[in-house]
Amino acid sequence: MTCPDTYYRRTLADNTIRPPLSGVSECETVVVGGGLAGLTTALQLARAGQQVVVLEAQRIGFGASGRNGGFVNPGFATGTDHIAAMAGVDAAQKLHRLSIEGVDFVRQTIRDLDIKAAEPRSGILSVLRHDGGAALKAYAEQLARDFDYRLDYLDRDRVRAVLHSDRYHQGLRDPSAFHMHPLNYLRAVAGEIERLGGRIYERTAAVEANLDGAEKILRTDGGEVRARQAVVATGGYTGPLVGRLQRAFLPIATYVMVSEEAPDLIAKAITTTDAVGDNRRAGDYYRVVEDGRRLLWGGRITTRAASSGVLARQLRREMVTTYPQLEHLKTELAWSGLMSYARHMMPQIGPLQPGVWYLTAFGGHGINTTAIAGKLIAEAYWDNRTATGCSHPSALPGRAARLDLRLRNSPTGSCRRRIGGASGPADRREIEDVIGRLLLNHPDAARRVGVFFVLAAIAAGLYGLGIKASWLGKLVPGSVEWLAANPDVGRAVSAVLIALILVANWNALRYLSRKQQIVAVWIELFVLLMLFFYSFDLSFAFIAKKIGFLVSKGVVTTLYISAISIAIATLIAFVGAIAKLSRNGVVYGLATFYTSLFRGLPLLMQIYIIYLGLPQIGYVIGAVPAGIMALSLCYGAYMTEIFRAGIESISRGQTEGATALGLSANQTMFLVILPQAMRVIVPPTGNQFIAMLKDSSLVSVVGVWEIMYLARTQGQTEFRHIEMLITASMIYWLLSMGLEFLQSRIEDRFGRSLKR
Repeated sequence: MTCPDTYYRRTLADNTIRPPLSGVSECETVVVGGGLAGLTTALQLARAGQQVVVLEAQRIGFGASGRNGGFVNPGFATGTDHIAAMAGVDAAQKLHRLSIEGVDFVRQTIRDLDIKAAEPRSGILSVLRHDGGAALKAYAEQLARDFDYRLDYLDRDRVRAVLHSDRYHQGLRDPSAFHMHPLNYLRAVAGEIERLGGRIYERTAAVEANLDGAEKILRTDGGEVRARQAVVATGGYTGPLVGRLQRAFLPIATYVMVSEEAPDLIAKAITTTDAVGDNRRAGDYYRVVEDGRRLLWGGRITTRAASSGVLARQLRREMVTTYPQLEHLKTELAWSGLMSYARHMMPQIGPLQPGVWYLTAFGGHGINTTAIAGKLIAEAYWDNRTATGCSHPSALPGRAARLDLRLRNSPTGSCRRRIGGASGPADRREIEDVIGRLLLNHPDAARRVGVFFVLAAIAAGLYGLGIKASWLGKLVPGSVEWLAANPDVGRAVSAVLIALILVANWNALRYLSRKQQIVAVWIELFVLLMLFFYSFDLSFAFIAKKIGFLVSKGVVTTLYISAISIAIATLIAFVGAIAKLSRNGVVYGLATFYTSLFRGLPLLMQIYIIYLGLPQIGYVIGAVPAGIMALSLCYGAYMTEIFRAGIESISRGQTEGATALGLSANQTMFLVILPQAMRVIVPPTGNQFIAMLKDSSLVSVVGVWEIMYLARTQGQTEFRHIEMLITASMIYWLLSMGLEFLQSRIEDRFGRSLKR
């Protein structure tokens, strides 16, 4: 197999063809794989004076290392936060520093070897496809603080000044990162290995490995290599040489295309020499090449490589969607390549067994990560402290321990069982392994099976709920008789069609931004709710006739009762919270008795006792005051606990600090404690206000003309109960949304300093 036809191959500076292995070759270290990881390992070992042999099944840079986007920037595809969750904060920080070192290593190698053909150019711009400037600034500040690594924040105007697309919002520019011609870099590294005495054999696939003895033997079709130690540094094209490695990751295809020469047209869209990538998991990445004359564009990932024509159309669609002004920019060449991805989305590096190391699963992590992994393995060899077994990452010599992120995805089965806990029955483990391999190696099939089961579950649920097929008769009038003759089949067809519509709608929503998804879901659910109400055969003329009176009288009364009750309940809650925090036993006893009593009695019972019971002992209270009193006392008891918890959430050090400043107890409470406690108090208190607004409907039982009372009485006049109940429900909902909006504004006010 020859190298694929790519832009990098067409612009190759060194097309040296190396011979395949013939006969027996002996060395200190044999490296399987002529990609970036294998060549970096071999380069560092050769620099240290070791005799190195590299076996490449095709040609140097045949795989992903020689046909990628050419980005060299720090970090991992997984993200620092996720790495910290897997391996701890300290490990995440060390790993990020290593990725920064990887960038420096590649840059320094280009300088040392004077690889002008690599065409390095500084600057990589990472952009958001949603509005998230605050989080982006915080991330840049974290890198500056924790790693002394500077990123330049670009607001929307600065981003769109160089990327003329309304798809992009804010961005971070990494001035220390760069992009380059990866295949020319690899060929230059290979040449340096040979200059230092290393031997590289192309078109030499290792077909058999004997790695158990002190001497490692790798056989090829034309000969064999004997070495003291071996490194397996293969990627997406890994064969069955070491079965455990082949099963430990998933080959993932990614796609790249390059445009025709059209500098003027490209400049209408992109006016920066920085490489660009967006924030999506499988987002677009692109850069101008040949001093802006061409555009190199990559993106999309699948588990099976598509044809060049198909992938060119897919990438063009992404490009034109982002930059409509590039609609007439023609694609000259497109290609794909297989990367290796581990299940935990991190590189895999470590000892397979004594004297045998593996480096793989660098898909999506960038050139720097692949290079630094090879450098660290070489350092471990040179230290002559090769680890044995697979117990803990600390077993790895030197800094190589930091990249051993095999976790539960270790290709060594015994290690996976040890980390995962006690082993289960052998047959259960075999079943789990089979399922795991199926999910890993055939994710598209697994996804389709999952979708099928979801469809089946939804359809079965709808059928069980008694979904009707009458709507099918309205859509297809000719099917009415058939549906009437086959009611069960019609229900089943109806359930399946609705399930398909739901799944299709779910997939369609995934292509929208988060804000668009929220708006779309609200609109869809509101329309469905209105259709549900419409099915009751409502009299909209009756609703139109009564709604004015319902609003002018009922809403005003409801808001009047609720507002006064909320104010009184808040005052009661504050006093009750202070009393519950008091060291005075009498005050504490009164507060706890009050909260226990009024939280323990149903609100309706409290209304009846106040309105009907108090007159028996001489205290006659009107219906409205009785309702306000009951709501205030009941919700005041609930809110007392909320206020108490909010005040107690503020550390004692705040009080001590206020006292040291000479503040009085009242000043401390109102100027120091309460402003901080409100951040904790507001959300649950807002929920109580909304609940009180709805529970004010219970006051209707004593004849108060609020919304619920009017809905019942007005509906009775013409036996249109459901019309008035639905109308009242919508009014309550609108009032609740108003309170929700007010609550969110108050939360923003008290939580501004802690916004993420």
